[in-house]
Amino acid sequence: ADLEQAASGLLSRGRREEKELLQQWSDEVEGALDDRPDSLRMRGQLMHINKEGLLTVNYSERLVRLLREVRQLSELGLHLKPEITAVAAEGEKFYRYGVMLKKVANFFNKIEKQIIPQQRPMLLDALVEFEKIVTKPTNGGSGELTWSTPTECEHYVERLQQAAEKLTRENRLLVKVHRQLGEQLVSLMMVDMLRQREQWKAQWQEVGQLVKGIEARYPADRMAKWKLHWDRQMYKVVEAAYIFGLESLNENLQLPDSTKVELAFSQGALAFRPSIEELRSVYYREMKKFISIPNGFKGFGNANVYRAMASANTKSLVRVYEKAEVLFGKLAELAAEYKPWVVLGSVDVDALIEQTVSTCEQYEVNFKLL
Repeated sequence: ADLEQAASGLLSRGRREEKELLQQWSDEVEGALDDRPDSLRMRGQLMHINKEGLLTVNYSERLVRLLREVRQLSELGLHLKPEITAVAAEGEKFYRYGVMLKKVANFFNKIEKQIIPQQRPMLLDALVEFEKIVTKPTNGGSGELTWSTPTECEHYVERLQQAAEKLTRENRLLVKVHRQLGEQLVSLMMVDMLRQREQWKAQWQEVGQLVKGIEARYPADRMAKWKLHWDRQMYKVVEAAYIFGLESLNENLQLPDSTKVELAFSQGALAFRPSIEELRSVYYREMKKFISIPNGFKGFGNANVYRAMASANTKSLVRVYEKAEVLFGKLAELAAEYKPWVVLGSVDVDALIEQTVSTCEQYEVNFKLL
């Protein structure tokens, strides 16, 4: 009997506490149903952009928690006030849209960090289209869209999701191309511009084709900032190859295939064929072709970016010309080295003999010396 009485008392106390807690909870929920901005009632605009420029969904986290609490309390068999269940039912009806809108808002608030700054002008149309749907949600472009129109809410969410997906796809494409360009330029740096000129040109054409594919999608003025960025990166690639080429230009300069140099004895003189002057002309012409590469390189459209490269490497250019003169000096030394071999061919031997040899003994001595 004592146990039964204690159990009955415990049950009564538990029910009182349950009733008190339920009343506290109901009062707290009813207090949140007033006309405050953070009211739990589904009213006002679906979304808005706040002072910080962030897109905010007018579907509170407290309402999400209320839906969960109402479901749990209902499962326990507790009687809830009709006003609270009505708000929960309304919130449940728009819950799916609220979740979708929060995903879109999260995307909008983070997309700025995902967009490469130089590509932002290229995404202008997609960004404007997305923001227009946010700021002018109705099809007519005027008026506000509120939670009181479920059908329009559904259409709005669909339009918003489509605009977000379009912006995402376009941004991913541009980011992919941006990354591919970086990889191709790094690969291009591995090619010797001087000794592997044809391979260098082929890889540069591949880079150009990639950019042309993007040029077909966007107006030139929208791409200007992005192309200027890549011209500045390409400058580094060309300059690295240019400096390396200048350092080894004199050793690896490729003359025309028809160029054949011979040291010949003709008309009583030892001379190069073609002459030193002709060789110098051909050599400097071919040398100039490499030296002037920056002046003729157009890059992605900002050719003026590359104009300063030669003047920025004047020391290397001076060394190139100095080495060239040393090289021609060695050619002159080579000719001088072989002059003793043709000394007899440069004079009239018969006249010299008559002038210097007068006896048989002198003739015999000189003949033995030969």
